[in-house]
Amino acid sequence: MNPLRRALLALAVLVLGARVSLAAPMFPDVPDMWAADAVRALASKGLLEGYPDGTFKGDRAATRYETAMIVARFLAKMEQEHATFASKADLDELMKLAKLYGEELDAYGVKVTDLENRYAGLDKRVTELERITFYGNSRANGTFHNTAGANLIGTVATPAIDFTNGRLIINGIGGTGRALLGTQIRLNEDMRAGMELISYATMGTGAIEQYWGVTPNYFSNPFLGQGSIQPGAQSANNTPFNRMSFDRFWLQDQAHGYQLILGTYAARSIGDQILYGIRNPNVHAPPVLPFFGFQVTPLSADDRWQYEFDYSRLPQASFYTTWLGAGSSTYDFGWAKIGLSFARMANEQASEGQAFGAGLVILPTANGFPLVWRDTRTGTLQRFVGPQQQNLLGLNVNATLIPKKLHFRGNAGASRYVPDATHTLLDASANGHQFMAGLQGLFGEITADAEYVYADPNYDTMMFPYLVNPGLPVFLPYGNWYSSHYQLHDYLKYPINRTGPRVSVAWNTRGTRVYASYENLRQVAATTFDQLTTPGNAEPLFPVITTAGIARKGTTQTFGLGGYHVFDNGIRVMGSFYDYTLRRPTVAADDVDFGQRFYRLEVGKPLNDEFDVSLHYSLLDFSGHTGLTNRSFQQTIPGLTVSWTPARNVLVRLEGRLLNFNDRLIGANNWHGNQVVLDFNVDF
Repeated sequence: MNPLRRALLALAVLVLGARVSLAAPMFPDVPDMWAADAVRALASKGLLEGYPDGTFKGDRAATRYETAMIVARFLAKMEQEHATFASKADLDELMKLAKLYGEELDAYGVKVTDLENRYAGLDKRVTELERITFYGNSRANGTFHNTAGANLIGTVATPAIDFTNGRLIINGIGGTGRALLGTQIRLNEDMRAGMELISYATMGTGAIEQYWGVTPNYFSNPFLGQGSIQPGAQSANNTPFNRMSFDRFWLQDQAHGYQLILGTYAARSIGDQILYGIRNPNVHAPPVLPFFGFQVTPLSADDRWQYEFDYSRLPQASFYTTWLGAGSSTYDFGWAKIGLSFARMANEQASEGQAFGAGLVILPTANGFPLVWRDTRTGTLQRFVGPQQQNLLGLNVNATLIPKKLHFRGNAGASRYVPDATHTLLDASANGHQFMAGLQGLFGEITADAEYVYADPNYDTMMFPYLVNPGLPVFLPYGNWYSSHYQLHDYLKYPINRTGPRVSVAWNTRGTRVYASYENLRQVAATTFDQLTTPGNAEPLFPVITTAGIARKGTTQTFGLGGYHVFDNGIRVMGSFYDYTLRRPTVAADDVDFGQRFYRLEVGKPLNDEFDVSLHYSLLDFSGHTGLTNRSFQQTIPGLTVSWTPARNVLVRLEGRLLNFNDRLIGANNWHGNQVVLDFNVDF
């Protein structure tokens, strides 16, 4: 190869110019040599600039003027931008090519030693820059509600309800925004650390923001993180709220293989029959709110031993300080994973002057019946408990019985609950148990699941009242716990005082999924007055039986069917049907028989690479009776959603829905309304 041309090749590789358009070929005339891949790779990053037509012109001799121009541009680029435009790997590649053409460069007065000196300084600066990186996201939401019809509907005193998800609808406009900024630093070859800060702001109707806006971070969340029985701002009087707060710090030690989090975290490997999380009253993700404390977990998920240790303060509406300690240890045998989990939670004194046994945690109310527990010493009924204590122990087993064909999963849990550790108001304790056993089979494109669940009425019944009562109704099919209180195990998956089978089957193929599910759960203990007033027992769904001598158990049955299909032209069709029935046949005053049927249909299509549109329609039908009280209503919600994705990490979503409520028994309760929601999400 001509020496001048080789020199031009080496120097051009070192040129750090404007980015080359990805639509044009990347120097198609580069000679077929081992350096060609490096040339093209650097050009694709904008670190190499050719001639205006996008070619390298390596097949002709270059003039001294052209060579001098390339050298001048290269040096100017280095000095002006201080090499912040290149990574350490890019600099290493450039230096290797410079050394390869050292003789030719020397012939033109460019000393490789000079380049090496410059490289050392640049390498140090680039390495320092790469030690610290930033990441984050931004979420913004605006929601508008307007309802009319029934008297005072849509007010705080008489809110409307979206029966498809149980959230309250208050008239007005709510605007929320949450921005997360995280920084990561490489401390050394083995350790990395980071910190995340979150800014949260609202301006509008507080009730809209709490249920429909962006989920607030821990220290701005009215249901959790304000740390007081009186949470302060964030009311429904359009008071602006803005707060920047620390969210979490994390440390990763690769040499010892662990990760430490100080701040917000979610339970990872602890069995969900022991610790799942605090249900989020907000309609948006996450489904459970984070804990705040510290967590230690292994850094790699591939190790045979997995462990977790958590400690957190638990927010609740009382003057007690409440804490949680939990942990797990799991071993992977290859064909099976076996894990043990534990958790302890307790109320403690809020101050030295706070007396124990003062009864500062109020028990919840459901179906118009306040939960009361009887003191066995005096026979008096108590509406308050505290200081509470509870221990839970769990076992989880997952095993492959036939590789890629049959899988077993099971768990068991035991709890011991003390409603009053001082025995001042209640001299009692409650032991509860839970178990689940299931099989999953894979038969070609068909997946089948079957499991049996059991949880007695004493299992994990420690009460945690939300800092702010969400005010959501005990609502099917989510009426397995009291809406004013939260419970830490997954009470939807393992509802207390229930036992029975669940089965599901799904067919999956390219572009198509069809599924069906069935569940039949029966009460373990009937909701008699004696049963419900026993300390540690709870039943939020079936009302107490008022007729003496009757102890009939109720049942809940669910049936679900749904699926989707994506056509070759991009049109997608999704549909689902869900039927929920609740029955307790007995005398008329205590007879329970009602059902809820939910239908949803959605048709959508991408208009181009950026826009997507979908039409959806939901119908909920409820009818039946509880005792002598009849209810029958229907709610329909047609809607339209338009999504815009102008960039890979940007999403803008606009949704409009019309809500129509028809009470078939009392026409004065009818109402209609509309909802408009705008979401804006950015990740970086």
